[in-house]
Amino acid sequence: MFDLVEGSKVVVGLAASTMGIAKGNCDWINMENMHTIWTVVTFKGTSGPVITPMVAEDYTGTSSSSGEATVWTNYDTTTLDRWTKSTALFATLEDGNQCAAILRFDPASAASTNKFFSVHRSSCVGPLSVTYIAQPRYGGYQQFIATTSST
Repeated sequence: MFDLVEGSKVVVGLAASTMGIAKGNCDWINMENMHTIWTVVTFKGTSGPVITPMVAEDYTGTSSSSGEATVWTNYDTTTLDRWTKSTALFATLEDGNQCAAILRFDPASAASTNKFFSVHRSSCVGPLSVTYIAQPRYGGYQQFIATTSST
């Protein structure tokens, strides 16, 4: 059985804000010895962001480039519990409704020099939050996940 708290690392990549949010990367997390990086994004506002997975060599974003992720979206979380798998490698969240995206990133798909993961968000107006859930490659493995605040 998978235990979310004891079997993974949960990291807040961007705390919810009620103001407009400028484009940029959320916190970078170390993905060494991680099996999967899940990213949960929620948004409600008038100008929806584009969410793109990113990889880099270090926690400052050195040599960052976009990564490929599997993306699911729910464009109205207040009335529906329906997730739609997207063919895009990024998530575009819609205006007006409370909406969410889940991205699944495989660290093995990144170049061996890219040890850090983040998501980039375009500018948006309204509350946006980003949470990472990193599953270790080895059962019972506990690693400190270095992050840096980009906000």
